[in-house]
Amino acid sequence: FDISSGSSQGYNIFLDGQMVPGSPYGYDNLMGANGQFIRLPGDGATHLVTVQDLETGFCAATAQVMAPDCSAGCSISQLSVSFPESGRHLVEVLDFEFVPKELTVIAGDTIEFFWTGAIPHTTTSDATSGADSWDSGLLGQGATYELVVNEPGQHPYYCIPHGGPGGIGMAGAADIILCSDCARFGVPEIDRGAMGGGAHLQRMFPVQKVRYMYFTGEFIDAAEAYRLGAVERVVPLAQLLPTAREIAAKIAAKSPAMVKLAKEALTGIEDGNLEDKYRWEQGFTLEAYTMGDSQESRDAFVAKRDAKF
Repeated sequence: FDISSGSSQGYNIFLDGQMVPGSPYGYDNLMGANGQFIRLPGDGATHLVTVQDLETGFCAATAQVMAPDCSAGCSISQLSVSFPESGRHLVEVLDFEFVPKELTVIAGDTIEFFWTGAIPHTTTSDATSGADSWDSGLLGQGATYELVVNEPGQHPYYCIPHGGPGGIGMAGAADIILCSDCARFGVPEIDRGAMGGGAHLQRMFPVQKVRYMYFTGEFIDAAEAYRLGAVERVVPLAQLLPTAREIAAKIAAKSPAMVKLAKEALTGIEDGNLEDKYRWEQGFTLEAYTMGDSQESRDAFVAKRDAKF
């Protein structure tokens, strides 16, 4: 499918109205062609496949698909199980995504991460210590990082983006915000012919500051965000993940039931519902898309020129 202006949050796929496991997916191309594999039942029936942008709900398309009839009988024989020799596995680090997301490995296997996306990332293990813990540090396009798995079992891994666009929605919906000293915050939607993000921004900053940022499209840096009270801590990039884990460990040591109640209580006393506020904003995005100025803003952004109103 083609997308004219996809959001950094990605998109959902629905099959006959039910969300496909694995959603949301990240766009391969925010302004162009994209593709994704999904499973269809082999029942010979017609099914509806819908793709919907995660941030802009009305940006969606539906297609009918006739599935093949795979009900013919089959048999399985000569089944055997063997353990392969130590192998090598490749993980591609794209912009805001890594492929594959899961690997089946045995002790002694080598995993090589290679960076093809434009946004620098860090790959790190879930474990913070031990033989199978790792942290590549921030690496960019063309870099590679290898490791050998020494212990059997599950080894969750992450590829954390840095320096890319997007994220104000996630930050504004978070309970606690940490950031590196090179982070920036803003809502440039007014220069993209859209609305949105103000509800999330207003959970972080005072009303008049939000309006200034919303009307001008200007960003503020991490130090200013800390001064305004939006950020709990500003740390060097290398310390961001360890600091997050340190705070998470403090919360995890508390009673899970009490933390759940505390979160529910604090959410209940907030001024209004965040999702309802965001939906209100997106109604104005739809209105903006009917205006010539909105289209001119998007065209100018794509062409990297000043808009003419």
